[in-house]
Amino acid sequence: MSSDRPPDDTSGLERGRWFVAAALIVGGVLRLRTASSRSLWLDEFHSLHHALTPGPSALLSGLAVDNHPPASFLLIQQWSRIAGEGAVALRLPAVVYGILTIWLVARIAARLAPARPRVAAAVAATAMACSGLAVLLGAEIRMYSLLALCVAGVLEALAAWCIDRERDSQAALPWRTAAWVALGLSTHYWFLHHLALFGAVALGAGLAGLGPRWRPRDLAPLVLGLVLAAPWYLTGFREQLTGHDLWPGGSGVSLGELAQSYLLLLFFNLGTLPSAAKLVLAAAGAALLGLGAFGAVVGVARSTGTRRTALVAVAVTALLLGPWGAVVAHLFPRAGFNWNYLAGAIPALAVLIGLGAARLPTRPRLLVVSPLLALLAAGAVTQAESVGTEDLRGAVDYVLTDARPGEAVLPVEWQPPFFPHGQAWRFYADGRADDLVLLDHGANYELLELPVPIPERVHVVRRGLPLQTALLAQLAELYEREDAAAFGYGVSVQTFSGPRAQDR
Repeated sequence: MSSDRPPDDTSGLERGRWFVAAALIVGGVLRLRTASSRSLWLDEFHSLHHALTPGPSALLSGLAVDNHPPASFLLIQQWSRIAGEGAVALRLPAVVYGILTIWLVARIAARLAPARPRVAAAVAATAMACSGLAVLLGAEIRMYSLLALCVAGVLEALAAWCIDRERDSQAALPWRTAAWVALGLSTHYWFLHHLALFGAVALGAGLAGLGPRWRPRDLAPLVLGLVLAAPWYLTGFREQLTGHDLWPGGSGVSLGELAQSYLLLLFFNLGTLPSAAKLVLAAAGAALLGLGAFGAVVGVARSTGTRRTALVAVAVTALLLGPWGAVVAHLFPRAGFNWNYLAGAIPALAVLIGLGAARLPTRPRLLVVSPLLALLAAGAVTQAESVGTEDLRGAVDYVLTDARPGEAVLPVEWQPPFFPHGQAWRFYADGRADDLVLLDHGANYELLELPVPIPERVHVVRRGLPLQTALLAQLAELYEREDAAAFGYGVSVQTFSGPRAQDR
């Protein structure tokens, strides 16, 4: 088996351990700060709805009406019994997944870099630590940080298998590969896309004679991972496909949006920044994407032997996951397409950026790559200080500050009926709203019975609710005045006051 560097050479990671350690610390701090500063948003409350069910069996039964595998919810459920149900505590597993992903990215880059592995590991780890989307997903009660970790785990195992599978130090490689495959399949259905892309790379490398010679036993980790994940796919997944028509994410994505998705992997939620800052960060993102493409093209072209196969797998994951997923979602709409689904491409892109930086001479690397990484970190810091695009916490605090005893609150979200409404209100107002009247609405968003006499004011905490819904029209008929306060994307508080004389 040929290779352009001695087997099992991750010495770059060892020599650059202080740089990697700094990236781990920075990545952890960014994710913890994001977890504490940002309000929980609607999808996180969906996760809590499943995770805080009484036990695993109830959780698995409840997932039949949703669109996700159970692994992330089960892990949050068990973690909540240890750490409690505070917002930051519930987000800690995602933070840990993110930190572990940074470490794996450093290992992959160090292993695949034929020269300057220390540089490759340090730059790749920093890019992963400061990726805007990775930081955001690494601070949410969702499954996407775990998805990125699983993809990084498979890529690291694939790199190890391609380069030094015969060494005694890799005796556990098949078992950890099987574990990553099983966990990935049980975390998000887009992991199937990754397996399809990996399979295409392996088949193409084999046909072209570029990869290692495949033996039947080499497929054992994949088969074992599939077997471990099979119970859910034969039961819960099947029930999700046939039992409801709830589609995940979206299915339509334009070429412009697809191109934008690459930039979003690095800089996310730039919309609130001044135009000049957005332009600078967008240019930095484009430059980093170019550096990653440079790392892919030059790395594949100049590598030999089995390292080339691993590099192709990394490049395909980073650069083709988006187009592949968009095409599949167009052909099969229930496959879905969402920016978050691209989480698995971020570790691969970070590796390519590290490999591209390692190919540059020292002076250009210092003059170009260092400022780009500094801008990436600045974007992540700005995002970490934000309250989030859906400031449900701010909306609840606003009502609690403004409302007087005896007034009414109506929390309502535009969402599938099987998810309970008012979760954000109950979570953030816990124990602070006993002197307020909590109202409810019907299945068609009509206002249910009001107390008599009707309250002096009704505060509607709404998320995504169309203005034409029945309950808002009913309240407009009952009250003379309406005021609104916005709290991010689709979140507002509408306060109805001044009951009409005939309704008092």
